[in-house]
Amino acid sequence: MKNMYDTSIKLTNEENQVIIGTLLGDAHLSKRFFQFTQKNKAYCLFVYTMLTRLFTTTPKNVLTNYGTEVLRIRSYHPLFKRLRDVWYPNGKKIIPTYVYKQLDKQAIAHLIMDDGCLRKGSNTVVVATCSFTLRENIMLSNAINKILGTECRVDQSNGYNRLRFLRGDTRILLDALSIYFSKSMMYKLRKEFIITAERRCTEK
Repeated sequence: MKNMYDTSIKLTNEENQVIIGTLLGDAHLSKRFFQFTQKNKAYCLFVYTMLTRLFTTTPKNVLTNYGTEVLRIRSYHPLFKRLRDVWYPNGKKIIPTYVYKQLDKQAIAHLIMDDGCLRKGSNTVVVATCSFTLRENIMLSNAINKILGTECRVDQSNGYNRLRFLRGDTRILLDALSIYFSKSMMYKLRKEFIITAERRCTEK
């Protein structure tokens, strides 16, 4: 699998997609570690199991300078320095252009596991891509729609951008992505699809 980070490192497609989906989500990256909020502990552990060979330590609880408790997975792998340079060119996270070309269903599943939620009442999936620009969100939604055949749109509210799937997309979305979901993240799926998703995860 050719990757955009370091030509000396051979990532599998699965590893590449997990990295893309995780960084599109809420995870923070430094040159030496991945960082997750405590609310995403289950997802952090899932990512760790999939990228174990790239990490130096297991997930650790850390108190930041701001007094926030987070989970960090440290790595001295040269990949992480390159990842930081590509995704944070000026200290602020962006969506690198290669992502729109390499994105696949597995990366989309990781994005939703990390930063998505099921909106009560409407049964629509919303993804908090607030840290990205409107243009990046539009390009990301277009890429997702091309892959899944959905009608994902960009919502703007109080100055924040979010991705919103229409109610009619929910079945398409979950049928296409449930095979990639961790069982610990099943609460982000509609109840009537949990049995189907669990069966697919078991059969994987």
